[in-house]
This record gives sequence, structure tokens and C-alpha cells, in this order.
Amino acid sequence: MSAGPSHGDRLSDLDALLWHLEVDPALRSSVLVGVELAHAPEPDALADRLERVSRAMPRLRHRVVASPLGIAAPHWELDADFDLDYHLRVIGPPPRTGGRHALVAVAEPLATDVLDLARPPWQMILVEGGAGQPAGVLFRFHHALSDGVGALALAAAIFDLEADAPAPPMLPRPEPPEVGDLDRARADLDYELRRGLALAARTLPRWAKGVGDALGAPEETARGAVGRLRRLAQVATPGLAPLSPVMTRRSLGTRLDVMTVPLAQLRAAGACAGGTLNDAYLAGVLGGLRRYHDKHGAWPDALRVGIPVSHRSDHDAELGNAFVPLRLRAGIQVADPAHRVAAVHHLVAGARAEPVIELARSAAALAQRLPAVALGGVLSPLLRATDVIASNVAGSPVPLYLLGAAVEGMVAWGPRSGAAVNLTMLGHAGELAVGINIDPSAVPDADTLVACLRAGFDEVLGLASG
Repeated sequence: MSAGPSHGDRLSDLDALLWHLEVDPALRSSVLVGVELAHAPEPDALADRLERVSRAMPRLRHRVVASPLGIAAPHWELDADFDLDYHLRVIGPPPRTGGRHALVAVAEPLATDVLDLARPPWQMILVEGGAGQPAGVLFRFHHALSDGVGALALAAAIFDLEADAPAPPMLPRPEPPEVGDLDRARADLDYELRRGLALAARTLPRWAKGVGDALGAPEETARGAVGRLRRLAQVATPGLAPLSPVMTRRSLGTRLDVMTVPLAQLRAAGACAGGTLNDAYLAGVLGGLRRYHDKHGAWPDALRVGIPVSHRSDHDAELGNAFVPLRLRAGIQVADPAHRVAAVHHLVAGARAEPVIELARSAAALAQRLPAVALGGVLSPLLRATDVIASNVAGSPVPLYLLGAAVEGMVAWGPRSGAAVNLTMLGHAGELAVGINIDPSAVPDADTLVACLRAGFDEVLGLASG
């Protein structure tokens, strides 16, 4: 009899939270990555590549299994019925489309569609382009499987650095162990006991130090606490309604778009204003949103912007999620792009303060332990009050190939998770693609929003040539 799942097979608090949010359809968290190819690879060759990769990265062959006692986080377990034919689909291009337009047309209905959560939560769709036409692949996976940074390790296994690169080795097929509910229940009890002891060992010394500091220097301690509370209020303010007076409605509808930005110019623009590439990116987003609201005769002082703050080490490239989701109360009435970059830089620096990060981690640990119905009831109004989510994934700095086909572009569309808009920036070979996931009920004039975002980025890019 097996000992049951190991602790390393558990979903983290954040992974489990993302998984449990499926109770509310508007909070589904599937990630879509579109890859434009110079031509379509042979389907059999692509299936062979995925078979090899799934053996080298067995997480792709794992499904999520709930705790039989309901006391521990779900765990990953090898799917005894793993069927690659389910996970790889081959379709022709939509009529009168090709290249990136074909990927967008295929991706839109998938953005809020439901993955089969009884199977490993991912799919790859090969979009054939026809004779001599560009093609592409769409990779769809549940956010509980990985964040964008972790998914880069998967991309490194699937794609090649050379057109004629040899195939990766075919490792032995993983064999699922025999595990019963009794094994799982014992593992759950052991996991929760160890977890509780580790939590106490980590937090009690901090509490003791805080009490000692307060008794030794109460004025300094009070001033520090007030400063932390101010930073916390700035970057993690709760709210039950969007700050935007325009983008207020929410639905399951989806409109996808793509915007490209030169990486070197955007990085230089950030540096010119004393900021980073990410600061310039967020400044472009805020500038676009300012223009959009102005067109609608609305001038809110700020919007709630969700950003992921990564806490991965430089050498951590595993699947799974290693970020803290924070909400910034970001001012949008800053007309000067240089001042806007500087304001974003200051705001994000505050968001990375350790007390705020620790609070967000604790909130994720607490939330994922709520019953699914209660979790949706608590988090749904909070997440729907986010106006926009903005993510930045580094991507590949060098050209890539898939079975001899050159990659001509990559774009990622992150889940809205209750927000009106999600923008995800992904780099590839010197070009940044911003995948725009829009709720058409919140933004019925999606083309207008995209045009405003382009103008907002043009303002920031102008700093590099000014």
C-alpha cells in the first residue's frame, strides 16, 4: 500500500486558491499562450514532442485530487488514464483569417471555456495555416499549473533554439502508484500537522520580537507601524466596487486583442524617467486608461490595478505559482509620461515591501481553506472590484523554433479573474506583445480602448527619443 501523496505534491496556498476559484465562472483562471509559426509542424511530430516533454516533466501528466477529509490542500497525482490525444487538438484556420488573426479567432471562445478538471489541466491546439500559410499553436493551461515565469521552463522543453535541433530523449513512461483514499487521508493529517508546526515556528518569533521592540521603543514602533499601514492601504486597499465609473459591468464574454511594443525602446523610456521596463509598461497602461476615461467624460483619480509580484529565486524555474497578487490604487490623472513612470516606480516599490507581501501570503493561506461556496461569496465581489490586471513575463530573448518551424511571434492572454481587462506583456526576440483580454460588458467599445492603450504607450515610448 502506498504512503499517499508527498508534501511536495501539494498545491501551494496560492495554487489551491486559484483552483478553488473555479466555483465562480467569472473567476476562472485559464491562461492562453499563442505562438505564431512560419509553417505548421506535422501533427504526429508534435504529438511525439509532447509525449517526450510530458515524460521529462511529469507534472503535465498529473491531475488535481481533492482531500478526502476536506482538511488539506488538493494534491497532484499521476493520471492513470492520461490520454495525449485529448490534450493535443489539430484544427484548420478560421475562414478568411491567418497568422495572428487566426490565433485570436480560435483563442477567444477558449478564454472563458472550461477545462476538464478531472484530467491534467492543459491543452495544446495546433492551428494549421494551409499550404504556404502561417500557422500557430495555442497552449491553454489552468493557472494552478503554473504562473507565466514557471511556464517558461515548459516552453524551454517544447521549443528549440535551432531549426534542426535534435529531439529530446524519450524517457520511460511514469507509472502511477496505487493510492487509496485511506492513504490520502493519512497523508492529509500528516501534512496539516507538519504545516501547523512550521507556521508556529515561523510566526511566533516575529510576534515576540514585535512585542519586545514595542516595549523598548514604543514611539519608534508606532511610527513604523503607521508607515506600514499607509503602504498597505496604498497597495492592498479592499473595495467592493470598481473605482472606474465607466468599466463597471462584468460578464463571461471575451474580446481578445494584441498590441506589439519594441522592447529596447520601452526599456530606454523607463530608464529616461528613472524607472524600469515594468514601470514604463504600467505607465503606458495607465496613460491608455486615462485617455479612455477622458473619451467617456470620466476623470477618476485612481483605478485598482492588480499586479503579480514574483518571489521566485533567480534559479527557480519550476512549474507552479510563485507570486503574490497585489492590488494597487494607481493614480491615472498624471498627464506627463515621465512623471507617470516615476509615480509608478514609487508605487511598485511600496508594493514590494515585506509586510505587505507577507500579509498577502497569509490571506491566500486563509482564503483557500474556506468552503468553495463561501470562498466565492467572499472573494467574488473583491475581485470584481479590480479595474484592470497588468502582468509582465520576460519571455525568450532569442529566436525559437518548433520542429523546424520558426516562431514569428508569441502572445499571452491572462485570465481577467473578475477584472474588466487583463493585459499581459510577453517578450520574444526583442519584441513585446501585450495580450489584451477584455470583458465586452465592461468595455463595449473594445477598439476604442485598444486605440487609447496604443496612444498611452506611444507617449511613454516618446521619452526614449525626446
